Amino acid sequence: MSPDAGAWRRYVAGLATALMVLVVAGCGDDSGSPTDEPTLTKDGLTVPGTTLSVGDTATVSRTNGTGTIELTVTEIVQGTSEDLADTGLEDFEKKTPYYVSFEMKVVSGDVYGMTMRHYLTAWAGDEQVSELVPFERFPLCQEVNFPMDAAVESTISSCLPFATDKGAAAVDEVVFDNDDTYELADDTAVTWK
Repeated sequence: MSPDAGAWRRYVAGLATALMVLVVAGCGDDSGSPTDEPTLTKDGLTVPGTTLSVGDTATVSRTNGTGTIELTVTEIVQGTSEDLADTGLEDFEKKTPYYVSFEMKVVSGDVYGMTMRHYLTAWAGDEQVSELVPFERFPLCQEVNFPMDAAVESTISSCLPFATDKGAAAVDEVVFDNDDTYELADDTAVTWK
């Protein structure tokens, strides 16, 4: 083998090693961006403070850990003020509704009465968005809760409506806060973006 061929092989091997180091280094992400696979605690719950992408699933507990569910925020949809015309809301034409759809699956414990309107909030940047409480039934986005006899593996799909002033920033984040393990105030809530 000529000296030039040996040098060339060492150069190529060194370049391949450098590329592998860059790829491995790029796999870690501590920037707070959404992750594909949330890390779980020893109790099988999503680690407090986790940020997920819409469509990802978190395993969370209700307050005091009396019931555990898998919770997936499936979409955030912007509606129009015309959607609110028959809701009985005053000045509906000055509002923009947002519909947060989610799925829940019973993992363990008692989940009856685990009403997500007490756990989920919507945000536009740093501003919390008001929940929309229509005076009439609102078929476009209706909250559904687990029945009293919900068994492990039971699943339901549900929706919570929110509303901003027309022209305000769009809803871009949903937060789960149970005033216990997961709390927005101390940056331990679970967030979907």
